[in-house]
Amino acid sequence: MVSITEGKPLEHTLEQLSTTREVTILSCNTCAHYCGTGGRLAMDHLAFHLNNNGVTVVGKELVTKVCIQEQLRGCNHTKTIVLMACSSGLISAKEAWPDAVIVPTNSTLGIGSYDPDTGSATLLFPFPGHETSRGARFPSLNTEAIR
Repeated sequence: MVSITEGKPLEHTLEQLSTTREVTILSCNTCAHYCGTGGRLAMDHLAFHLNNNGVTVVGKELVTKVCIQEQLRGCNHTKTIVLMACSSGLISAKEAWPDAVIVPTNSTLGIGSYDPDTGSATLLFPFPGHETSRGARFPSLNTEAIR
């Protein structure tokens, strides 16, 4: 089972960073990676767009599972962290760094499964408000998100 996430538009992230000029990007390399909303490639893509919009990315951290606090130990970060993970990862990061400003780039839609043969995750158990997305595959071929 994996957390199914959908990326928020770049404009949303930039709005959240309107008073911040230096950030660290922290990206999950498991569930979010499976959905195309995390992992190294998505993190590098986001860093490119943030830098082009006046936000200096001073660090990038790729973590196997952000939801496991033990894996956050040793991560270097600035006061503001741009987080590419699910809501469980957000809670984990907030607990690990209570004084940091954490800006999530993803919305968690529910729980699903990942098929390595197709390279996609499928939403099986949507959270309230996302029921119409049941059965949707991620990464979506029709996405306006920051990736």
